[in-house]
Amino acid sequence: MKESIAEKIKFLPFYGIIDFKETKRFYDDNFSSKENLFQFRLSKIQIFIGNKNNILGIQSFYKNLKNEEFPGKIGYNEQIKEILKIIKFDIPPNDYLCYMNIYKTDEEGIKRLKFATKKGKELEVGEGGDDSKISYLNENGQNIILSISGGYNKQLSLLSCRFININDYFGNSIGYFELRIKMKDEKFKNKVNANINRYEDSDKVLIRACLLPESCFNGIIQFCMR
Repeated sequence: MKESIAEKIKFLPFYGIIDFKETKRFYDDNFSSKENLFQFRLSKIQIFIGNKNNILGIQSFYKNLKNEEFPGKIGYNEQIKEILKIIKFDIPPNDYLCYMNIYKTDEEGIKRLKFATKKGKELEVGEGGDDSKISYLNENGQNIILSISGGYNKQLSLLSCRFININDYFGNSIGYFELRIKMKDEKFKNKVNANINRYEDSDKVLIRACLLPESCFNGIIQFCMR
């Protein structure tokens, strides 16, 4: 039996330290569930910074197919009033998050974070810590980070994510995206339409799908990716 795309999602173990009595967990797995895998994309991360450049917490945001943004769980202790600034990292709609470096110590947990997108946009916050060297997530930028989870006490102490290989994520739809881009060229589109009756029925369906409005096209892509 063919493995579904949702079954190819991988889980990064929690990095950091945990106090089973004090650490509060937060999860955004619902945005990358089997039902929502292609309904949402990670669109923004914001980091809460406190005294001495400590990372107090993190929160992710996700956009749906209508470009509406939804907040993930707040991953910091809201009773702590020492936030000095909030750093926001926007992920463009034509890009995706593929790197997450976690720097930690055994005594204090997460001290520094570095994020990067496939197209090279970067954010680094915090100071110190040892690189966890998460090679199986970050190797060659071939994974898409779908959602982020973690834990906090007085500051961010745990971090994890769900991710998937880019080829598994886009494998069933690359042809649609490539043709849709080409069909934006009027000369190419007119040539294709003039010869539409020469194509097989399956090719005609592909061509017509790539000419649909954005919302309809996204619906087809979602169906093909399941």
